Amino acid sequence: MQIPPAAAQAPSNGGIEALTTLADGRLLIIAEELENPDGSVKAWVLDDRQFTELSYLPAKGFHVTDCAALDNGDVLVLERRYVPFGILSARLTRVKAGGLRPGAKLAGQELLKLEQPLAVENFEGIAVQQTSNGTMIFIVSDDNYSRFQQTLLLQFLLSPSDL
Repeated sequence: MQIPPAAAQAPSNGGIEALTTLADGRLLIIAEELENPDGSVKAWVLDDRQFTELSYLPAKGFHVTDCAALDNGDVLVLERRYVPFGILSARLTRVKAGGLRPGAKLAGQELLKLEQPLAVENFEGIAVQQTSNGTMIFIVSDDNYSRFQQTLLLQFLLSPSDL
């Protein structure tokens, strides 16, 4: 698979960070640090070998780390913030399926924010699983082989009434 041509302009370790298959079979791709002049980051939808550009606006100081599609077409986006001295926070947003159109600037609705004193780590992965009780959401952190970080797996339930 080819990557969007503009992705080659991304800073080192700041290119494509999030990728999910949408309910209709298209791919959603979001960069981590490839910024537009308005502070949003580059994003694309890949449909039948054709890239359509759009953008995603993370919260101030946050970077996209992953995303996952829901059965109803919405997308959950995981964002992470790091400030010196190891202070981490994360947020989970939902982007409505109707917003995933060419040229759109996506800004997710915040569903969850993790900050100290809660268990917060370098959250970089998200997965979802549909159950009879709703959608199970799993987020995972990466310890980067550092003795100062941990690998955590958190699990949440998004009930049908939350959609």
